[in-house]
Amino acid sequence: MTYDVIYFEPEDWLAFRDNRAFEIGGNGKVSLPKIETFIGALKTAILRKNGIDPNKEIPKEYKEIIGDSQTAGKIEIFGPFLFKEDKHYFPIPLGLFEEKIDTEDGNKGDNDEAKKKYGFMQPHKSLRKEYMGYELNLPWIPYMKDGIEQPEEQLIELKQLENLKAGNIENIQLTKTEELFKVETKVGIKLEKKLKKAEEGKLYSIKTFRFIEGAGFFCFASPDTPRLLQGIDEVFLGMKQRSVKIRFGKIQTTLFDTLQDGKAAVVLLTPSIFKGGFIPESKRLFDTEIISAIIGRKQAISGWDILNNQPKPIYHAVPAGSVYFLDGNPQENPFNSSVSDEFSDFGYGKYFVMNWDYIRRDNK
Repeated sequence: MTYDVIYFEPEDWLAFRDNRAFEIGGNGKVSLPKIETFIGALKTAILRKNGIDPNKEIPKEYKEIIGDSQTAGKIEIFGPFLFKEDKHYFPIPLGLFEEKIDTEDGNKGDNDEAKKKYGFMQPHKSLRKEYMGYELNLPWIPYMKDGIEQPEEQLIELKQLENLKAGNIENIQLTKTEELFKVETKVGIKLEKKLKKAEEGKLYSIKTFRFIEGAGFFCFASPDTPRLLQGIDEVFLGMKQRSVKIRFGKIQTTLFDTLQDGKAAVVLLTPSIFKGGFIPESKRLFDTEIISAIIGRKQAISGWDILNNQPKPIYHAVPAGSVYFLDGNPQENPFNSSVSDEFSDFGYGKYFVMNWDYIRRDNK
């Protein structure tokens, strides 16, 4: 099918404040800005286009369009993801593992020219473990070989993701973020206005994204969202409110197709918030039992409530790339549904499904 997308093309560097507390000697993980940043920029652009000051009382008809700090209104997008020219990139699923295969001289390849082969973890048939009150099958690598490790790349291109979904795992290719942008992490110190000295405890970190030419962010959008944004070709993102050009396009992909048969693995494309913590309280997705999961480190979701001039509540989300193995094959449309218990209108809990049962059949 064909889906609407919005491209965000930076004209210069972009910087986003890091949510986490400052730690001496700590190494911050590079992560993309949250979807609220993009939705907020689009809301502001709609108001300014219509001559409305975002800091003053907003007419009722526009409140219905832009929502409030806890709702997205009629702006229906999810992401953000990355693009470079005509290529579209997503976080790699956490179940992928890399097997370096023999080079011509008989050695295991350990350099950039070495051929790489990939596999995908699967639930063990019998080994189970209780974790935080939930009993699940352990994920494992279904065979033992030398040279198996976690991929060093962070991204997978759309066509490669479609190959993974279709079961063509071994020869997929992954991408490093450095091919799209460079990141600099800097530490800032807030100064007291009158004394011009460091304010105690006011240390923060900033991540600066410098995209290569032809690269930037993109989000999937509902068909109605581009119509709401007609006449808008620029928004302001991140710290210092940097100018970013926007344009609209379409992507044709099978990524959001449902499965015809087999058992589904739900792979998160965006973070998801579950009342049960790392898993739904019912231990089910779409009324189908979760039998195993591969889950990344939890991600803090918060922000600043501009209307009320106060911090938003902090939620902990399961990160994009996490995988839930189901004992069945739900037929809900992934593009139009969400697995998140909170903020689904902000695009949390978006996913695609892939067949994991074929792995078991091929490796009996």
